[in-house]
Formats: sequence, C-alpha cells, structure tokens
Amino acid sequence: MSEIAIEAGSGGPAEEEWVEPATPAARLWARLFDSWLLAAVLSLLIGGLAGLFFPTLLESPLPSGSGTDLLVGFVILPVALFVDALILAVFGTTPGKLLAGIRVETLDGRPIGALALRRNLRVYVNGMFLGLPLLSFFAMVRARDRLLNEDMTSWDEELGTRVVDRGSNELRTVAVAVLAIALQIGSVFFARFLETREPEWERAALVAALPEINQGLPRFLDDVTRFDRVDYRRDLDMLSVEHTLIHRDGSPVTRNEIDDLALGRATLLSDYCGPDFQAFRRLGIPVRYVYGFDGGGIAFETLFASEDCRPDAARPPAAKPLS
Repeated sequence: MSEIAIEAGSGGPAEEEWVEPATPAARLWARLFDSWLLAAVLSLLIGGLAGLFFPTLLESPLPSGSGTDLLVGFVILPVALFVDALILAVFGTTPGKLLAGIRVETLDGRPIGALALRRNLRVYVNGMFLGLPLLSFFAMVRARDRLLNEDMTSWDEELGTRVVDRGSNELRTVAVAVLAIALQIGSVFFARFLETREPEWERAALVAALPEINQGLPRFLDDVTRFDRVDYRRDLDMLSVEHTLIHRDGSPVTRNEIDDLALGRATLLSDYCGPDFQAFRRLGIPVRYVYGFDGGGIAFETLFASEDCRPDAARPPAAKPLS
C-alpha cells in the first residue's frame, strides 16, 4: 500500500507529511459495521412507529426475499447513511471507523464536517448503487478495484477527502469484521424472535384495552337489544360480545322479535369484517356474538372467524353452539 503525501504548514516552504491510507478491508468492515448497526436500530424504530401510527401496514407484510431486500435498499439504507453522515459530521468519526482505527478527513488533514452528507450520498449512489440487490455487489467490487489501483475512491477524489490509517492493523480489522457479522446474525435472530412474540404482545394489548371499551356499557343498540360487555375468553382464545334481549321499559321480547334478530346475521358478519375487529382477525381470534335473555339463558349465538370474511364466503355462517 502506497502512502499519501500532503502539504502542511503555511507561510514558508511546504512540509510534506506522509500518511498511510486505510486498507480496503478496514474501510469495508467499518462501513458494514456502521450500516448494519444503524439499519438494525432504525428498523426497530421505523417498525415500531409504523405499528403505532399505521397499524394497517401490518395487514400486508412484505414477504422475505427480494421484497425485503428492496425495502432495506430504498428505505432503511439511505436513512442509515444519512444518520451515519450526521454522526461523522458532528463527532468526526463513526463507531465502525473508530473501532477499525481509520478516519475520514480532507486532503489537508481536517475533519470533513458537512462534506459527510455529500460524501455518503455519493457512496449510496456510486458505491452501493442505491442498495439494489446484486447491482450493489458489483458497485462495491468496482469501488474496491479502483481503491486498490489508485488508493482513492471516486467520491473521495471528487470531494477532496481521503480515508487514512489512524492505528489500524489486521487484528482490529478482523475484530470489526467479527463484530459486524455477529451484529448481522444477531439482528436476523432478533427479528425472528420479535416475529414470534409480536402476536402475543398484540393480543395482550388488545385484552388490556377491553376495560376501556366496557366503560360505556351497558347501553341499548335498539329497542330490544342491550349491549352488555365485551369479554376475552382466554381458555378458548375467543372474544365474546354479549347482549341481552329486553325492551327499554324492561318488558321481555317476543319470539317473533327474537327470530327477526337471529335472521340478521349478515349484519353481524359485516360488523365483524369491518375495521373494529381488524386486529382480532389478524391474530386469528374468533368473535362470538351472544344474545341472552334478561333472566338468564341464551336466545341465540353466532361465531365468526377470519375465514368468514373471505370474498368467496358463500353465506353468513349459521349459529354455532359454544362447546
């Protein structure tokens, strides 16, 4: 590896200072460590905010494979590079570069400051080809070849910056590589862990919200139907929506009124397939509508599951006894 000569001092003859450029391996692993670290943190933040403010996005998750790669390339990666540039501009280094013992600076040895934003933009476009699968690999190979031949990448040449050795060695490079790989593997396993636990956490959040829903109950929905409460049957993993058939003045309902209500299951299905029960459908929690008498006993009940909302469902399901 050749050395880079710079001129230092002012007012008199220029003094040459020889600095060793950072090795391609040190640069690569420092960049991967920073990118993967920020991508992991940002994925958690973006996923959490999306679930909080845009819960319907969870209805259609991207499949693994190319879709996920495109999401990382077009959303997570550029945001990570932007945050990386801010860290570099403010602190003069990044976690990966600090661990690897390398530094980005101007040709006269100063911190690059705001140039970090322009530099990372060029890295994203020229060095990673927008994070597109396969194409980004060839872009990185091309940048590596240029670095080996000319000791400088195209973006550093354009901006008058360089990456220099500040205590780097093979051991530190290997250590950063091991940490980067461990970080990536750990992120994958942690994401899988979150996927397996997310339904449990969401179910717990929905159950915790039921007391607030029940605060305004009981109340009459019409002249003969009193909405009593919503209850989660943990033993059956089922939501029970309970009603009492009774007139507002307290008189009992007639058999004809009960039959008319029992025939209105299409309306109940429309209610179940609406937005109010979207989270329960996603978790596979069936909803049982119960209509009982004021003195006790069940007039009729209907059980709906997520498959009943499919477009090819032929008809509203018949009443089902609770076993």
